[in-house]
Amino acid sequence: MRGKRTDLPTTFEGMQQHLLDALKRVEEGRPQHPKLIEQAKKGRLKVTISSVALEAGVSRTLIGFDGCRYTEVRKKILGVNEAIPVRAPTDMRTINANLREVNKVLEQRFKMALSENAAMLIRMGKLEREYADKAEEIQRINNRGKRNQNEIVGLHIVKPGEQNR
Repeated sequence: MRGKRTDLPTTFEGMQQHLLDALKRVEEGRPQHPKLIEQAKKGRLKVTISSVALEAGVSRTLIGFDGCRYTEVRKKILGVNEAIPVRAPTDMRTINANLREVNKVLEQRFKMALSENAAMLIRMGKLEREYADKAEEIQRINNRGKRNQNEIVGLHIVKPGEQNR
């Protein structure tokens, strides 16, 4: 229940449409609220959350913060959905300045990519050396199994008859 106000819609969709209608009137410069009419006559009427709430006859806290119930209306008021048209520069100084800026960004990205590639090559070299060491260790372990179990490491037994020739 909304208390004593019977002129406001009672459903979510109805209130959202009511707020959108108020936004449209403010955008077009033909508000119905006396204070906003006076601002429109003086040319000082702006599309803000406060002016739309005043035109709709509701509290501005209804649409005044990020987690509000009517986020779509808030986004339209703040102009999130509207793309600001950007004119392409026509004079050579502006074009040159823009190209220099783009070039600077690209050079920074290139330097970063070179640095990352160098770090990756160093890491790959370390991994290759680690892999070679592990492969040698595995080869030594496999060779141990092929030896005679009774052999004493470092002892060279000379069979009779094979004395120094």
